[in-house]
Amino acid sequence: MGDAAHAIPPSSGQGANQVLEDSYTYALLRGQCTPDSPGNALRRWKDGRQERIDRLLRFAEEMNRRRMTGCVADGSKGEPVMTKITEYLDLDWVFKPDYRAMVHDWVQVNLSSGE
Repeated sequence: MGDAAHAIPPSSGQGANQVLEDSYTYALLRGQCTPDSPGNALRRWKDGRQERIDRLLRFAEEMNRRRMTGCVADGSKGEPVMTKITEYLDLDWVFKPDYRAMVHDWVQVNLSSGE
């Protein structure tokens, strides 16, 4: 769980957060599943979490790229681009996720697929 399972770069500041998200979302999901289906619940949880982890990894990569000295993000002639990150990124998905909605979506996707 957490950073041990996902290996998110330290620069993202998300490693410890992910163990909390992992355990909370798994508990929410288990609460909506039948007791005889822990394997299905674990697979649903893993697949659902992987989407967020992949997005966090892309976010970390972008943050690292933008903070590199001399990074040209806008195609200019080599001058560093110094813009506030919040001017072009909505970070609510990182800092204010709706875990209950995430889990609900995971359950609905699996119900519609016949599981």
